[in-house]
Amino acid sequence: MMRLSKASWAGSRVLILAPTPTHPLDFGNRRRIFHIADAMKADGAEIHYVHYPAEQDWRQAPPLSAMRAMQACWDGVYTVPVTRPLHALPIGEHHGIDEWWDPAIGQMLEWLFATWRFDVMIVNYTWLSRALELAPHGVLRVLDTHDRFSGRRELLEARGIGPEFFFTTEAEEKIGLERADLV
Repeated sequence: MMRLSKASWAGSRVLILAPTPTHPLDFGNRRRIFHIADAMKADGAEIHYVHYPAEQDWRQAPPLSAMRAMQACWDGVYTVPVTRPLHALPIGEHHGIDEWWDPAIGQMLEWLFATWRFDVMIVNYTWLSRALELAPHGVLRVLDTHDRFSGRRELLEARGIGPEFFFTTEAEEKIGLERADLV
């Protein structure tokens, strides 16, 4: 993600959507999201964190200590209820970019946008990029993705590994990338 100047974050209200929690800081993706949000907060931004619990342990028995740590760290923390099966196999050869979309995410975001004014929305991972379409006019839409999901199936198969997690085509991933003002 491009880093804007410190002055640009001061007084900004930032909404972050991610399928992973920021606490505990025991995985690379969690540390990445935490450090980006923490740097923005240190520069004067107000951080509102929307967690869509895509990880198995968080769907079945969310660790209360980690939930409390997130609540203590950010200005607002919201958990979206998971209302559909996650980590499903693709309908066709590859996942469509919105194939894992949960309507509950849209409902939460619609409520947040009706309740608060946000200056920036950051969505983690292209498979959640549909959320960027819900941001009102004037909100900077940022897609933060450190994984490439197109070509993933073929890469795994070439190494004798069955397809896992989310994988899509270049055309589908391009749809997700084009939803953002900044990648």
